[in-house]
Amino acid sequence: MFFILYLCGKTYTMIEKIEENVCKYFGVDKEMLVATSSYRQPSFARSYLWYILHYDCGLSVNKIAKQYGRTPRRINRVVSKIKYLIETQKAYKEHYNALCL
Repeated sequence: MFFILYLCGKTYTMIEKIEENVCKYFGVDKEMLVATSSYRQPSFARSYLWYILHYDCGLSVNKIAKQYGRTPRRINRVVSKIKYLIETQKAYKEHYNALCL
């Protein structure tokens, strides 16, 4: 994935690294992150990726939406849902912790 928006080279490298880690952890291809597939693994991978990009990297919902071809409302909904699950479900928190190492 390429962030061509107003991001410096350091941020670009960081985003690529996060995408690689998420893809490796969930066993999906980078193309699946952009696809609209609703299968479980790609969907989880996208959810965690968008959550990390928004909350940990500080990217706006609008920038994430442009990059992945979704509406800001969709990104916000997915990020809010995964945030709730991370806060309330141990398994989701463990996935998040594993991704952030």
